[in-house]
Amino acid sequence: MYLKYQPMASNFRTAIKSLVYKGASVELSKRFTALSDEERVSLRDIMTPKNGNENGGKLTQEEIDEHLVKRLSKFRNQVIPWINNFYPLQNATVLEIGCGTGSSTVALAEQGAKVYAIDINEDSLKVAHNRLQLYKQNATIIQCNATEIQSCLGHISFDCIIFFATLEHMINEERITALRMAWDMLKKNRILCVIEAPNRLWHHDFHTSLLPFNMWLPDDLAYQYAKFSKREKFNELYNDHPPGNMLGFLRRGRGVSYHEFDVAINNFDHSQVISSLEEFSKRKFLGPIYDRFRPRNYYAFKCLLKKAGPKIHSGFYEPWLDILIRKR
Repeated sequence: MYLKYQPMASNFRTAIKSLVYKGASVELSKRFTALSDEERVSLRDIMTPKNGNENGGKLTQEEIDEHLVKRLSKFRNQVIPWINNFYPLQNATVLEIGCGTGSSTVALAEQGAKVYAIDINEDSLKVAHNRLQLYKQNATIIQCNATEIQSCLGHISFDCIIFFATLEHMINEERITALRMAWDMLKKNRILCVIEAPNRLWHHDFHTSLLPFNMWLPDDLAYQYAKFSKREKFNELYNDHPPGNMLGFLRRGRGVSYHEFDVAINNFDHSQVISSLEEFSKRKFLGPIYDRFRPRNYYAFKCLLKKAGPKIHSGFYEPWLDILIRKR
């Protein structure tokens, strides 16, 4: 019975979200480019070989669908309107750190931005290059580590620098270095954007272990506790003691919080945080109602964090850090 009605429940949740969350405007939507059926098949074929799976293997069918459709849709309908509202993307010079297979790169380029897209994974960059060609969009694709952006692109000043699902995969020293470099390379009154960084303050790890309280644990204890995760190809990889692959474990993602920004950016003023994706995307009246019925006590726990923590932007108390910071 449960399996029979699960798709209906999923469709119902999707319908509710479509009412609560705003989409792209007509002006932005008319710039979306589409692929023919033949081009979609070609892109799927390109995605099939090994190209960036975090476990070092081929992407699963679910991961391929995520890279082909869902990421592009989210970026077009949520992230693009959000960034564009605070700094117009038309003719903007954008640095995208962690472009992966290029779905977000396409979404930025088709809005008229001059995009420099970097990633450390060569296979992913090959897919990104082919994807851009299929969508007939232009961007500069560079294989580069986030801690090397000054040596690679230090001669350019950017209007917008985006860390896309990237910060959580760095060790602490790398994260601080990358944030400092990005801040230095950003023009005044321009935007630093962080997207899809799991918040280490949240009570559940939705990103890596799928375990409660995991991001609160010291690294060595979290490594040992990984065997209790129900996530395949994770629980068996970190089952040795003493830890033999701590660096690999940390790169799977241990979360990010406001603390890194306080440390990395000199004299960081939290009033420079101008928006979170969650607050921007939700409709004014339906959003608060929707929040109270979200699973895992979302509303109650967020209120608890805000009450216990410092008076900073509420985006730092969401399960995922999706924030915009304006450099003064």
